[in-house]
Amino acid sequence: MESKCLEEELTCVICLGLYKEPAVLPCQHSFCLRCIQDYWVNKDNKDVYDCPQCRCAFPSPPSLEKNFTLCNIVEKLWVRRSQPDVLVPGVLCDFCMDVSSRAIKTCLKCETSFCSFHLQTHITKLDPKEHKLVNPIGSFLERKCSEHGKTLEFYCREDQCCVCVSCTVLGNHRNHTVISLEEAANEELKEEISGIHENLFNVSRVKLFLKRAEADLKVSIENLKKLTSHMFMELQKRMKEDELYMLRQIDSEGSEVVARIEQHCQEIEGTAQSMKLRLDDTQDMMNRDPFSLIQATHQSTSRDKKKMDILEPQPTDVTLDEDKVLKILKERLHETQMYQTATWNILIRQSLTFDVNTTHPNLIVSEDQKTVSWSDSRQAYPPHQERFSFDPQVLCTNFFHSGTHTWDVCVSGDSFKIGIAYRSLDRKKLLPSFLGHNSMSWCISYIKGDIKAWHHNICTNVAQIDSPPCIRVNLDYEAGTLAFYHTANTLLHLYTFKTTFSEPVYPAFKCGENTSITLC
Repeated sequence: MESKCLEEELTCVICLGLYKEPAVLPCQHSFCLRCIQDYWVNKDNKDVYDCPQCRCAFPSPPSLEKNFTLCNIVEKLWVRRSQPDVLVPGVLCDFCMDVSSRAIKTCLKCETSFCSFHLQTHITKLDPKEHKLVNPIGSFLERKCSEHGKTLEFYCREDQCCVCVSCTVLGNHRNHTVISLEEAANEELKEEISGIHENLFNVSRVKLFLKRAEADLKVSIENLKKLTSHMFMELQKRMKEDELYMLRQIDSEGSEVVARIEQHCQEIEGTAQSMKLRLDDTQDMMNRDPFSLIQATHQSTSRDKKKMDILEPQPTDVTLDEDKVLKILKERLHETQMYQTATWNILIRQSLTFDVNTTHPNLIVSEDQKTVSWSDSRQAYPPHQERFSFDPQVLCTNFFHSGTHTWDVCVSGDSFKIGIAYRSLDRKKLLPSFLGHNSMSWCISYIKGDIKAWHHNICTNVAQIDSPPCIRVNLDYEAGTLAFYHTANTLLHLYTFKTTFSEPVYPAFKCGENTSITLC
């Protein structure tokens, strides 16, 4: 419609066509140059020059100035008319004959496309409910049934395709569930919307997870930094203690050597004094007459005539035994290395769980299998060949047959054992099943502050601790070492077993009366 209005403004009132070389008169009306010239030549009163539109008369032929603005507009309009497909892309109006106009809507019932001008007539004359308008459609072939040539108006649920009315009556879809295209489209839109909502929910859930993960990560970073700083402080403290210990050992060894040297010096000094006295006596005898000298010489004992034996010190008596010092240093460094291993292995400590099938009936295992507690009443556990029958003991489900492993245990109570055992440890006999009372288990025991080490029924006193301890266990399977540490404000080494393991080992525990053990 806009293009038609534009054409009306660019139409010459003489020839009723688009301007050709438009010229403007003094009254500001424009005409084709050839049209206005012919008008003045062919009119009856050739002496009067007037405007064909407003009848304004001019005393003499006016100067016909070319209207350059109109010329440019008209030229573009002529180009548009000559190339409508380029200037008017897309679906064209089916009612525009002289000028190609782009369609803005298509009527599905009429299968016709309309521009904005012709659409108004269609809307005002026909029922919009029956004549549904959609965005412009270039071809209706894809909306036609390939078998019956009719418009596809329905949707088959079974075959999930669009069908025409003949397909539902005569075709392959006559016994299928058929719904209208609008209903099918609404269902798909609802499903799409539901999927979008589900995706949005998942996005929100992931965002919440990421925020929580970020918060947990920040906490983990801070905790790990604190733990690392604490461990380095402990290691520095341990190294300083080792340094002072070795300096004291060197001083002690050096003091012993100095004492031996001083003793030898005193002995040599005594010998020197005796020799000086004898020298003085001999020189006095030289002043006597020869006869008296000979008589005195014969009267002296044979011992006095002999040369005195001087005891010379052995090299080991006057030198530092460096091999002994280095041996002490090596042992100390080995203990420090084990200490460092136990300290750093907290970063990779094992996550253990108690084995319910081995639990003694007087013990209760928590749901997460991380805590075992004493119970005065016996639990109704099902019979199992691996369950301990006499001592309130339990093994872990985890076992180790190689590598280095660390785990922490927190205890509340006055009686417990912590250690490791072979799976072949007896479960049904009295003494053979006790931890530490056989060759198949190693442990430390705690009874009211007294800590002892047990293996093969041999007991070793270890330490006295006032409060129930938290114990760290460090196992080096290949090296055959099992070390125990008390974890309080500092890491205190308690005891280390040295052996050779021949079977996989399981963390093992005894939980006495009124005691609970938690795997950290």
